[in-house]
Amino acid sequence: MNLLFCRKKKWAAQHIEALGTLLQEKGVDLVVLTGDATCTALQAEFRLAANFFKQLKKRGMDVVALPGNHDHYTKKAYRERTFYDFFPARLMEEGHHLSHYCLKSHAVGVKQLSQRWWLVALDTALATSWVSSRGLFSKEIEEHLRRLLQQIPEDDKVIMANHFPFFQNDSPRKILVRGEALQGVLKEYSQVKLYLHGHTHRRSVADLRENGLPIVIDCGSTGMGSKISWNLIDLEENGIRFQHFESEADTWKSGPLQTFK
Repeated sequence: MNLLFCRKKKWAAQHIEALGTLLQEKGVDLVVLTGDATCTALQAEFRLAANFFKQLKKRGMDVVALPGNHDHYTKKAYRERTFYDFFPARLMEEGHHLSHYCLKSHAVGVKQLSQRWWLVALDTALATSWVSSRGLFSKEIEEHLRRLLQQIPEDDKVIMANHFPFFQNDSPRKILVRGEALQGVLKEYSQVKLYLHGHTHRRSVADLRENGLPIVIDCGSTGMGSKISWNLIDLEENGIRFQHFESEADTWKSGPLQTFK
């Protein structure tokens, strides 16, 4: 019912095909999906999403995908972890001393992006009732995350990706349960410089460094509504360059270039 009477009318999938060409033109080498590759975790939806990312790989881009609440939408999809039948659960190349971390079994994954930059991904999504879209940063996930961050050099820089924001500004039925615990981990491990999330469908950038937290970025939504929105992030030795893009009719509109040192 959700699919037929609500979300199907809001999809912007017709814009998606043009996105691959633009990403290639911009020299993108890694695409990070912060969840909700599907609407209701149907096999057909997973196949469609996985095929799109295969096309990106053919264009020379690497892909990291982590599940959102819609990818664990049903109890069966959550129990069987259907998402990982279509997307890799291990992000690190075999032979690396951190390659055993697995999103499917640890709910934590890691990928080394360069000599100084790392990507840490979380799976905090749940199968919930039709009136809830909460996630859970469980004590077990926290333990795995702490062990992983302890093995990343303190002078290196980490991007953390999670479907849910860690701050609790939405209604109780949409929040990340134990989000305050995740916030505590972020304050404790200063290597985490950037936190990428989705879920809210609201584009936002928040520089929380004065509060001992990372820069937080949400691109909005790449599949819902009349526009596709996404963020282009360039990693540098001493910071990042960031720019927002969104579709507008048959063209692309870009926001101002921002630099964070």
